[in-house]
Amino acid sequence: MTLPGITFSELKNNVKPIEVQPVEGEPIESRLDQLVQQAFPPDKGRIKLWLLAQTYAGIVWGRMDEDGWHLSGDLGDEYPPLEIDSLLELRIFNPTGEILVWRDGAGLHGRFIADDEEVSLPHRDETQILWGTRGESDGNQFTRMTDGDQKLLHAVPLAIPSGAEGPWWRPLRLQVRHYITRDEETGLARITLSRLVNLEVEHFNRREVGNGSQA
Repeated sequence: MTLPGITFSELKNNVKPIEVQPVEGEPIESRLDQLVQQAFPPDKGRIKLWLLAQTYAGIVWGRMDEDGWHLSGDLGDEYPPLEIDSLLELRIFNPTGEILVWRDGAGLHGRFIADDEEVSLPHRDETQILWGTRGESDGNQFTRMTDGDQKLLHAVPLAIPSGAEGPWWRPLRLQVRHYITRDEETGLARITLSRLVNLEVEHFNRREVGNGSQA
C-alpha cells in the first residue's frame, strides 16, 4: 500500500534558502535576529521561538521571548556558548516553521521550511523523549537537567519543577515533524525532510522499570 504524499518538487516550494553571512564582531543575538527576519513573517510566528544548536563544545538551548533571546550559554561557564566559529548545526523553530543552519566543507548554509496554510503537507509527527532525570531551576526560566549516574548536563529553556524522580522522570519532549513525499515514477512514499516543531514538558511521565512496565 502506498502512503499519501506530494512530490519532492512540490515540497521544495515550501523550502526557502536562508542567507548566512556572519559579520566579524557582531553579537550572536543580532545574527539570530537576522535569520529570523529572513524567514518568519513579521506579523506572526516569531514569538515564541525555540533554539537548539550543536557546537564543537556541546549543546546550546535557547528561547526568544518578547524581551529577546535567552541562551543557555549565558547561564555560566559550565554551559558552552553559542559562537559562529564553533557552530555545527542550528535550529530555530516553533509550530509555524523551522530555520536550519548547517556547516559543511564550504561553510555555513541555511534553509527555512513552513507548513502551507492553504494546503496541508502530508506528514507524520513524532514525540521524542529527551534525556534528563533530575531538574533544578537555573534562573530565567531555564532548568538544569542531569541524567542518572553519568551526570550528563544541559540547560533547557523551560521551567520544570525541581526533582524529576517519580512523576517527573525524563519529562522533556521534543516534537518532530516528518514530511512525506511520493516518488513520481513508483508512487511509493517516504520521509524526505524532517523539522523540529515544539519543546514541552510531559507532566505525568512515569519511570520505566527493568521489565518494561511503569513504576
